[in-house]
Amino acid sequence: MVFLGSERNVLIFRALENKTWYYGNSDDLLAFFSGSLASSFLTDPIYYRNKRGYYWSVSATEQQLKRVHSGVPNAICNTMSGIVGVPHFKLEDSKKQERLEQILEKNNFNSLVVQTSTPLTLAVGWGAFKINIRKDLSDMPIIEFYTGENVEFVKECGILQGVIFRDYYRIKDKLYAVVEVRRKDKDKSYIETQVYETTGDYYDQNAYGTKVNPSEVEGLEQYADNNRVLGISDILAVPSVIFHDSNNPNYGRSIYAGKQDLFDDLDQCISQRSQTIRVSTPVEYYNTQVLGTSANGEQQLPNKFNRQFIQKTDIPNGDGQSKSDDIITTQPNLHLEQYNLAEQSLCNEIFSGFISPASMGIDIAKKDNAEAQREKEKCTIQTRKTIITQQTQMYKQLANLLLKVDDYMQTGKLPNEDYDISVSFDEFANPSFENQLETLGKA
Repeated sequence: MVFLGSERNVLIFRALENKTWYYGNSDDLLAFFSGSLASSFLTDPIYYRNKRGYYWSVSATEQQLKRVHSGVPNAICNTMSGIVGVPHFKLEDSKKQERLEQILEKNNFNSLVVQTSTPLTLAVGWGAFKINIRKDLSDMPIIEFYTGENVEFVKECGILQGVIFRDYYRIKDKLYAVVEVRRKDKDKSYIETQVYETTGDYYDQNAYGTKVNPSEVEGLEQYADNNRVLGISDILAVPSVIFHDSNNPNYGRSIYAGKQDLFDDLDQCISQRSQTIRVSTPVEYYNTQVLGTSANGEQQLPNKFNRQFIQKTDIPNGDGQSKSDDIITTQPNLHLEQYNLAEQSLCNEIFSGFISPASMGIDIAKKDNAEAQREKEKCTIQTRKTIITQQTQMYKQLANLLLKVDDYMQTGKLPNEDYDISVSFDEFANPSFENQLETLGKA
């Protein structure tokens, strides 16, 4: 793929777009596509031609249009994250087992996994855990999770050589970019930090300007020690990648890949249904003489959502005769079925290949026995197996790194041998006790 602009900028754009879909706030989506019309789409007008035709892009110029977001992108990631669950660690050394549990509890690890790292890795495509040594804050290693737009992997022959983390701080109307490189060289682990004063927007690496001394900037003093060397052979970072991306081998693939067009169509469908209901509000035609008047004699218009106070009055005609001036109400016919069917069809296409509709609470086949339920959950089960396979190795590496860094913080020494750690997850959609009993009974 040849880009007119920077390939790295396109990668960041994808990450930010997926992250915006995940957060699922209609204002954020509108702001993202409105801003992209004025910036990103102009930097590479050929590559982004389809994005310019999105409902969220085209409708950005409409002022009085209500845009409705489905929330489906957020729901499928959070649902799958809950189905995968949290890892359980097991060590032969009971003392190390207890210490690891203390470290994980101190870092709210279960909440970090279920509510942040797993769903955001699924949505964005990649991220990374950073292990911090901050004795002024904690006597244990501190875990931070970074999403894809703030993480860059450096690989040689497919082997990870370093991880680049980026943080942005706005201090006294100035924007600072903190670039932290974590790498290894032979048996030493390096942490190298550089701070720049940037004149551009967030994530615009071309706008990095003057390099500054972090000790001279209030709030950035912790980055003053910018070249720390640790006696460990591991990078103090663990990549979080679940699905391989053939277009970007060094990074991961989002589960939203190929689904963003459907997300946009779904929002357009729901928004059109909402607009249809709005314009179908009953219209009343009445003579202005039937309206009440305020204390200053002005006519009071009826409330749009409550017209019960309007009263009929007798109005004499030219011959002096009275007649009731009727109020005529019109109500258009609504055809919402077409929108409901389109919404259902779009949701099924979005779920395909990743999660079963049954996992999302949509019951397609009206069967409730255990075997039928597992049949409906097959797609979810296969996806869950893939996620667990990748995360098992990742969490082993993370647990080993936490224990090594903890040893360093407590004793000043870093053991380079790995701990024997096993990782397991809870079962999902397993046969009920009654079905197991029936099967064993027959056996």
